[in-house]
Amino acid sequence: MEDQNLRIVKDAILLPVEDTGEGDLISGTALTGGILSSTGVPIEGGGLEREYPVGKPGQVNYGRMTIKKQWIPSRKPEKSTRVVKGKYIFAGYLFTHYGHCLLDSLSRLWLIKHYKELPLLWLGVEERDSINEMHYELFDLVGIHNEMETVKEQIQVEELVFPDPDYVIANKFTKEQAQAIAIYPERVLKRGKKVWLSRRNLASGRIINEEEVEDALQKRGWIIFVPEKHRIKEQLEMLCDAERIAGIDGSAFHTLIFFQNYRGRIDVFRRCDRFSYNLFLIASTLKQNLFFHSDHYADMENLTPGLDAWKSNSKLNSIDKIVRVLD
Repeated sequence: MEDQNLRIVKDAILLPVEDTGEGDLISGTALTGGILSSTGVPIEGGGLEREYPVGKPGQVNYGRMTIKKQWIPSRKPEKSTRVVKGKYIFAGYLFTHYGHCLLDSLSRLWLIKHYKELPLLWLGVEERDSINEMHYELFDLVGIHNEMETVKEQIQVEELVFPDPDYVIANKFTKEQAQAIAIYPERVLKRGKKVWLSRRNLASGRIINEEEVEDALQKRGWIIFVPEKHRIKEQLEMLCDAERIAGIDGSAFHTLIFFQNYRGRIDVFRRCDRFSYNLFLIASTLKQNLFFHSDHYADMENLTPGLDAWKSNSKLNSIDKIVRVLD
């Protein structure tokens, strides 16, 4: 990749994100920080992008995606207290939420891996002052070893390399980004190895009697695996050679973005009034065998009406429609 192909913003202002969180961004609240020109004008493409499918809830094929949102800074910059000399890469918006970290925060990996000598600048979203253990584990896994920092105060950067995100939620996953992030080599599948990704320990967005499903599956030879109890590398080792992977829709399935040529079967069961289009985007780009199921949804009772769809807890009145699929 030649330097003349780089998009560089001279004397760019980086404005930290304040008083917001991952939930606020998803629900559409304005982003309070971002990238601006030296005169304080938001840089085109510098916001956090979303593009949502529209249509009948629960359908796999929603048709054209027509609802597009881009959050740009909602406040004006003041005088920068620090001027940074030299060339830096804008690495992106750093989430502490695992799924959004994989999809949003690492969306510029396609370029970062070409310029290991350039330092990175992140705009933190939920915890803007720190890069945590999960981040370092992900960075090590995908080969990011650049010097880096999260922006804690407004700064002005002499030369800011500004790559476009090559993963945009529910909309875009480019070949270049897939090549950069799908770093886990293909494994021979173990005959009969079946892994259920459990959400039993989560406080929200769960089916409260999921353990009934797990008990039935365990008797049928399934491994019940709770992802958040394991390091990311351990999760990859568990899944990479499984003939079948299944579970309730959630961020644990985003881990499959790391796999080169995974050829097992993936069964995902809907848990709210929308499906995760990201799972289809990942599976179609990486040519994975994904099956999304909704038949059981009619037998689910929402126990927390009024909450956002992805936060609500439900109960299955019958587990049969899930267990039969996985027999």
